Amino acid sequence: MVRENNASSPISTLPAELLIHIFKSFLAAAASPPQAPCVKIDMSPLLCLTRVCHRWRDVAIAYPAFWTTVDNNNMSQLGEFARRSCNLPLTMFLTVEEQIEDAHTILRYLGERISILSLTLLRKSFDISTLLKCIKTDHLECLTVAFDSTVRFQANWGQPVSICYHPLGSPVSNGLSALALRPVAPWFPTDHFPNLTHMYLSVNHSLKHVSQPMIIKLLKQMPQLEFLHFKCSEGFGQGALGDHRSIATLPRLQSCTFVGGELNPYFPLLSNLSLPQDVWIRVSDTMPDPFESESEPILLPPLLVVDQVTHAEAALRDRDQYFIAEGPTGGIWFDTYIDDQGADRWDRWTSCFLETLSRLTSLNVSISDSAGIWGLLTNAPELVHLGIRLPFHWPK
Repeated sequence: MVRENNASSPISTLPAELLIHIFKSFLAAAASPPQAPCVKIDMSPLLCLTRVCHRWRDVAIAYPAFWTTVDNNNMSQLGEFARRSCNLPLTMFLTVEEQIEDAHTILRYLGERISILSLTLLRKSFDISTLLKCIKTDHLECLTVAFDSTVRFQANWGQPVSICYHPLGSPVSNGLSALALRPVAPWFPTDHFPNLTHMYLSVNHSLKHVSQPMIIKLLKQMPQLEFLHFKCSEGFGQGALGDHRSIATLPRLQSCTFVGGELNPYFPLLSNLSLPQDVWIRVSDTMPDPFESESEPILLPPLLVVDQVTHAEAALRDRDQYFIAEGPTGGIWFDTYIDDQGADRWDRWTSCFLETLSRLTSLNVSISDSAGIWGLLTNAPELVHLGIRLPFHWPK
């Protein structure tokens, strides 16, 4: 009787194609990101649809694309979702704990269908390459490797562990278009990534063996890279740079973002990148080197985008310092926290930066009470437009 009543209701007369469109809108509105560290996909909205009536259940189950996102928190559900999704590519969230046999089994069984794989590792010692060897094809497009934030990579208290170098394997590296390491584990990839366009790299504070030459060597293996996001802590080392063989050429790069740590190490890193003139670079949430020499000049890296800069903006607010330089198709942004020597650092930094910008025609400045402005103007011979915003209590 209930089934007959449901069948006669107006919504039951809708064609399956329209119901699927309604289901998609509902699922998009109810979607929530997975929660780390134990990643579990919230499938309750989708399962709720299958419990309204028999027709809704039949329509939802018969649409494979609804069942392509899976995790390993419920093995029976994983198997059922894999069956319902037919042969469509899968998005898999895989949590790897001390026992890794289940993870090996899953990847051997479904590895050829996985296009997006997010690995959350809850153990300190683990060679990820042994796990990814289970994937025998180049269908994997996006790989995220995340370590639980509570896992500290230290062999003994206060002693950083050493980095191990292992390849992902050519079937995996050849197909990847996006790679995220958050943070870098005691393992570092050594593959060539011919099709990689998106890279996210985070350096854990206890992995102090990670250095700029390592980063440059990795970037040299990504000739098609378009978007780079690098996050580090105070443990990021400069290493030995400067050799012309250390230059990483990234001709397709559109956006380059560096976040965290000290500002100064980013300058030699950027100097060892060959970038196009239409790239956008941001160095954000950084601090100055406490041992910075007052006599050492601070110049922008010799990048093509710097040569094209015609407009600049500089601002000092309390202990936050901002510097933005833009050209017709690209630009560079710095924001950093400065110490009690804020006014002196401001004068020195801005004058050095502007000295690098030979084509500057427009400049806007916003400063605090103690900062000077005249040092900014001595190195801008082609300046046409100048805008200055003074604080309310600027001394007469």
